[in-house]
Formats: sequence, C-alpha cells, structure tokens
Amino acid sequence: MTDTPNPPSSRPGADLDRELEQLLAEAEETVVRLRRELQHRRAFAAQHAEIERLDEHMANARVRWSEVRAFFEDVLRQLVAREDQRGGTTGGEQ
Repeated sequence: MTDTPNPPSSRPGADLDRELEQLLAEAEETVVRLRRELQHRRAFAAQHAEIERLDEHMANARVRWSEVRAFFEDVLRQLVAREDQRGGTTGGEQ
C-alpha cells in the first residue's frame, strides 16, 4: 500500500504541476534558510577566530607614546608655520 491514493502518473496534469511548483517553492525557501544559517555560522566562526588572535591584536594596538608626541609636535610646527605665513604673531607676542 502507498500513502498517496493516486500515483503521480494517474493525477491530472494541472494537479501534478501545482504540487511540483509547491515542492519547488518549499525547496527554494529551504535553500534560503540554509544559506542564511551558513552565513551566520561563518560570521560566528570568524568572530571566534579573531578572539583567538586577541593577544596579537592587543600587541599591535599598544600605543607608542613617542610616536604620538612626535605627531603632535609636527602638527604644532605646521600650525605655527601657517600662522607665520599669514602674518600672525609667534612666540607669545601680542
């Protein structure tokens, strides 16, 4: 005995077409859900890989204060030079 009362070959063409379209639609929805889940799992795995590299990231993020100081000194020199070019005052003159 089979679960379906009519085997596919004995069903009217329109009914079979509708059933096949429905199966295709369900399969496409399943593919979309599976792709979404796969994307989520890949993102999750990437996050964990970055967490595993946290020590390396922290080592690279250490501030080199001498470089920060040199940067601000250079900015200050450029600002003073720009003021001098505009005819502004320097060295605390008023």
